[in-house]
Amino acid sequence: QMWRYKWHYAGALVSLVITHYVQSQVPYSAKFFVEHMSNGDQHVSWPLILRFLFLVAGIIIFRTTSRYYFFLPARLIQRGMRADFIKLLETSHPARYQKYSDGQLMQLLSSDIDQIRAFLGFALLNLGNIVVAMLVLLPQIYFFDHSLMFSLAPILVCFCLYFFIVSNTSVLFK
Repeated sequence: QMWRYKWHYAGALVSLVITHYVQSQVPYSAKFFVEHMSNGDQHVSWPLILRFLFLVAGIIIFRTTSRYYFFLPARLIQRGMRADFIKLLETSHPARYQKYSDGQLMQLLSSDIDQIRAFLGFALLNLGNIVVAMLVLLPQIYFFDHSLMFSLAPILVCFCLYFFIVSNTSVLFK
């Protein structure tokens, strides 16, 4: 079902790339602003302030857009899953669900569907954030000071360890 929303996810990835790029420009702009102010020039430079305002607006707009494009398909898939579950319940044997009242059954299904939607949206968003942040920020860190790359090694090791543990223990959880 997710392939149907490939353009939403493509838009979300583009928004994430722009968001991370704009966020990576904030420290350079701050450094330039501080250097400008430390030169003894006491008047406020409006182009520098406007640059900060545009960076802030870009972060807000593109972060919101990426969230929208990641969570909209999850909501649409949730709506389709709800209808699919109702059809499956109608065709199943009544003895299987007779210990639940109609309200309990709908509440259980709704909470399960909400958890699936949250998992789809958050998991894809976090995966996209990790991948895009690495692609955008790592080259900038390397060009700024390549010795800082060694400080990222523990994060990379922990990420790989976490991925390995979760993927190998997933059969133990429902």
